[in-house]
Amino acid sequence: YLIQAKASSRSDTAAFLSKKSAELQEEMARISDVLVESMDKRIQKLEQLHSPTLREMRLQQIYKEIDVFIELQTHLLEQFQHILFEGV
Repeated sequence: YLIQAKASSRSDTAAFLSKKSAELQEEMARISDVLVESMDKRIQKLEQLHSPTLREMRLQQIYKEIDVFIELQTHLLEQFQHILFEGV
C-alpha cells in the first residue's frame, strides 16, 4: 500500500510540475513577444531623432534592456529547474 501511495504522489507531482513548466514557457514566450514588439517600435522611433549621438545613445539603452531581460528570463528558468531537481 505504501508503494502505491508513493507512486501516486510522485505521479501527481510530475503532472503538476509538467503543467507548470508548460505554463511558464507559454507565459515567457508571450512576454518575449511583447518585448520584441515594444523594442521594435522604440527602434523605429529612433529614426526620427536628428542627432546621431542621441540615436546611438538610445539604441545602446535598448540593447541593454534586452540583455537585462534575457538575463532575467534565463535566471527564472534556472530557478524553476532548481525547484524541479530538488526532488520535492
